[in-house]
Amino acid sequence: MNDHEKLRELLGIAAAGALTRDEQESVDRHVSECAGCAGEWSAHRLLAVGLRSLPIPQPSSELVSRTLAQVSLRMEMQADQRWGQWVMIFLMLFGWLLAVASWLVIRFLSGNYLVWLAPGFARPWLGLSGYTMLLWLTGGIAAVILGVRHQRERRMI
Repeated sequence: MNDHEKLRELLGIAAAGALTRDEQESVDRHVSECAGCAGEWSAHRLLAVGLRSLPIPQPSSELVSRTLAQVSLRMEMQADQRWGQWVMIFLMLFGWLLAVASWLVIRFLSGNYLVWLAPGFARPWLGLSGYTMLLWLTGGIAAVILGVRHQRERRMI
């Protein structure tokens, strides 16, 4: 692509006033030397002046209020989602903590608290794993119930 083609592509942008000073000077020099580009430059400038004279559309107050209401609703939905995520994290951590704590209490009350020192320690871990899964399942069911209830409340609004 030669310089003529490059400068010709810049004519529309130059008419809009969006070129740097150096680019604008190059276009001005080229337009003063090239009659074909001068005519095209003139047409682009007339179009740019015509576009600038058009009225700037203003949104109606109803559109603005509807848009603000939708933005507010989406922000509330995002806040609800974040709250739901924190509730889920809390329920998971609580379930895990409850499983470990209750397992330790049961082991202590049954007299098997020294089982951690025994070589067959893997067997108690299976019991802990099953008990933890049961508590997590219970927490998951509680979270689903809370989620369904929350969805119903949102639909009523």
